Amino acid sequence: MTRIHWLNPVKGPFTRAADWSTGTVPAVGDEAILEGDPEGVGGGASRPPRI
Repeated sequence: MTRIHWLNPVKGPFTRAADWSTGTVPAVGDEAILEGDPEGVGGGASRPPRI
């Protein structure tokens, strides 16, 4: 399991690899770490995508 942190401080799609600490989108078995304002993460998505 890899811990991958969301880096984008403003809204953005979860599918953009550049916004993740490893430069890749989290995959099955990875741990996606989302910190900060929940309204500002994920481009307004109601919840993070299932991985």
